[in-house]
Amino acid sequence: MTTYIIGDIHGHYDQFIELLYHANLVNDQLAWVGGDATLCVMGDYVDRGPNGIGTIDLIMQLQKQVPGQVHALLGNHEVAFLAAYRFGDQRDTEPFFLNWLDMGGVLEDMQYVTPEHIDWLSHLPAMLLVNGRLLIHADSAFYTAYGASVESVNENIMTILTSERSAEWGVLFRRFRQKYEFLPFNWEGEKQLYGVQRAKAFLTIYGGEQIIHGHLPVFRLTEQAPEDVTEPYIYADGLCVDVDAGIYKGGKGFIFQW
Repeated sequence: MTTYIIGDIHGHYDQFIELLYHANLVNDQLAWVGGDATLCVMGDYVDRGPNGIGTIDLIMQLQKQVPGQVHALLGNHEVAFLAAYRFGDQRDTEPFFLNWLDMGGVLEDMQYVTPEHIDWLSHLPAMLLVNGRLLIHADSAFYTAYGASVESVNENIMTILTSERSAEWGVLFRRFRQKYEFLPFNWEGEKQLYGVQRAKAFLTIYGGEQIIHGHLPVFRLTEQAPEDVTEPYIYADGLCVDVDAGIYKGGKGFIFQW
């Protein structure tokens, strides 16, 4: 059984369809034709692109067509979107709406979102074990603040996303923006110790032989033009695979599979 992974889509609905079609997962009518394959999308369905709601609708549609074969992770942009929807701007505490706009929020997505979309987004898992790999959106160990098992992390983050506790939302929002934690250098290019060790410890806690993540565009690590990125970035002695193709910056996208 083949597993297909697609990184951060960011509202680029047409490119999402093209990736699915060329992988022989959907046909011209967007009906599933992938047989018993597994598809995992890694979060960040909204913001920076023209049609986040259409992207969400397609994932939801595919999940209904083949229950249990299409998985969708929670990304930090979903948290920002949900916070903006739920709280707007609480100027004395958290400017959720302004934060979302600063991250590339698209007003049309907020205009066309429905209660069904909000319920689906609020119950997305933050991490998954799929066919021997550990899937997370962010290349960060912040997940350990929410539990020591996949199930507890998902339950505790979901509890926040279905609550009115704005302070906890704010903490989650800030933690979820962290990145570069499994690399030998930080976001400024400075050497940092223990990236590989941190990845090993993370897998020891949650299981899996490899971490698959998005969140950090590959072009930032390879110094390629975004449109030249055609494959994931594998690092940390092979323990980590970055699948963010940088679609929002002009990347064509790719599918990682095993």
